[in-house]
Amino acid sequence: MIAYVKIGLASTYLKKGKLSNAKNLFEEALKASQNNNLWLAESRAHYEIGMIHFTRNDLRKAEDHIHESYLIREEHNSLPAMVSSLTALAEIDLENDQTESARKKLLRAHKICLEKNLRAKMVKILKLLSKIDESKGEYESALFLLKKHNQLEKEITKIEVDNKHQFLKLSYKAKKTEQDIYLERQSNRNLKNALDKEKELNDLKTRFVSITSHQFRTPMAIIQSNIDLVNMIIQNSESKQKVQLEKANKRIQKEIHNMVNLMDDILILGKINSGKSMSLKSVSTNLEEFCKNVIAGFNGIQKEQREMSFSCTGIAKEIKLDRNLLRHILSNLISNAFKYSDDNPSCKLLFENDQATISIVDNGIGIPEKDHPKLFEPFHRATNVGEINGTGLGLSIAKEYAELLHGSIAIQSEINKGTKVTLTLPVNS
Repeated sequence: MIAYVKIGLASTYLKKGKLSNAKNLFEEALKASQNNNLWLAESRAHYEIGMIHFTRNDLRKAEDHIHESYLIREEHNSLPAMVSSLTALAEIDLENDQTESARKKLLRAHKICLEKNLRAKMVKILKLLSKIDESKGEYESALFLLKKHNQLEKEITKIEVDNKHQFLKLSYKAKKTEQDIYLERQSNRNLKNALDKEKELNDLKTRFVSITSHQFRTPMAIIQSNIDLVNMIIQNSESKQKVQLEKANKRIQKEIHNMVNLMDDILILGKINSGKSMSLKSVSTNLEEFCKNVIAGFNGIQKEQREMSFSCTGIAKEIKLDRNLLRHILSNLISNAFKYSDDNPSCKLLFENDQATISIVDNGIGIPEKDHPKLFEPFHRATNVGEINGTGLGLSIAKEYAELLHGSIAIQSEINKGTKVTLTLPVNS
């Protein structure tokens, strides 16, 4: 391990041109590799020391070290490294005017390059072979080799440029991916913190709504009991103000009823928004008969003999669902149809494919187009309702309940022409 560390440090000095420092470290690496029988490090140290001597024009020492590196590499059949040693030895031969010896070494190196496709190492070999042929006056061969050298050098340069471009591209992608991961983690942390805060606020709101609603029920019950007492007194009274008192009493009772309904709606909405799962009691239900019963309940309490008509199309099927949720949805939609119109609304049940569609239609005041996007928001009421009573919670709760039943609610409405509300439920939920 020490040998490889010293070779790494020596290579750094070599790149900086500090040959003496590099040579000392390579020599230390050579001793360490010989002591530990590390042939790869030993051959590399010999080679690098030889090349430093070659740079200093000490050809004899250069040849000794590089030849030793070649022998070690040949013994272990390290062909690419052998090419480096052979090429360096050929350069020393050329410096010593031993062209034939240099040629033999280069041809051996050339053969290895062809066998192992060592294109980058072949560039220098072709240039040196061309130089030898030129020195012998074999210009045609020298020119041929030089052309091959130039062509190969261009190819290698292009490959290097492409590789560099690819490296930069991969580096950019890696950096961008790292940045994206960091931003995603940061976003997830922020989102988690926001969700935690929202959950905390929802819990707080739910507790507040629940406590407030229950606290209101006690005074409401007291008011109601006193109103009942007042009503008994009025009935037994022969006062001239009896009629006015009865009217006032009815108004108070109506407002108590509205207040209790509002608190019930707020409690329901609070439970839904708290994120707590609601336990559903799904039972097999005859949807046609169920709709008829709910409608009959509303028809029986309407003034001026108003009635909602009902029709069923398609093959009726039983649906497994929570009847309380469905009753609440239908009650809200039917109540709205009577409340916001003066004529007789209609209800149509359609069984088609795997869906049941309940459409409730009225020809009442309709809903302005600007209010459509906010129809399912809690406490929102259309801008044209005037003095018609309502809390703005009914549709919001109906939508949430429809989704709990794996269904959906859609509304089509035009001002002064009427409204169509469509509840879609899956038959096989």
